Amino acid sequence: MGLLFLGLAGASVALPAYGEPASILFQGDGAALTVDPETLDALSRTVRKDGLNEVQFRLSVTDTKQFSQMTRALEGQTLTISVCRHVLAAPTVMVPIEDGTVLITGGTDAATNALFDALENGTDCPGPAG
Repeated sequence: MGLLFLGLAGASVALPAYGEPASILFQGDGAALTVDPETLDALSRTVRKDGLNEVQFRLSVTDTKQFSQMTRALEGQTLTISVCRHVLAAPTVMVPIEDGTVLITGGTDAATNALFDALENGTDCPGPAG
């Protein structure tokens, strides 16, 4: 299983328009992979004994192949994870993720909850505030 640790990088990404179904966009170094949250398996959120947040999930077979190629190319670099035009995490790829099991460690409670909720619920992207 590959580990992703949160970094500080951001990204400008093209995501679903407001009101469209949420999708997950993995992006780094010019490569991008869009994943439908409904295709995820074994989604969980935990808080480790040391207080760090974790979100874990398994990708579909098709997405696993593409994600494996992407993370091999991005080892040691930043991979942004975005939902509904918001970068929710920008971890560094520590090792290539070959088996499709993604573990995102770190981040604030709010960021972790936002990521988990978007993955779990797969709801439409909300409209702009105000």
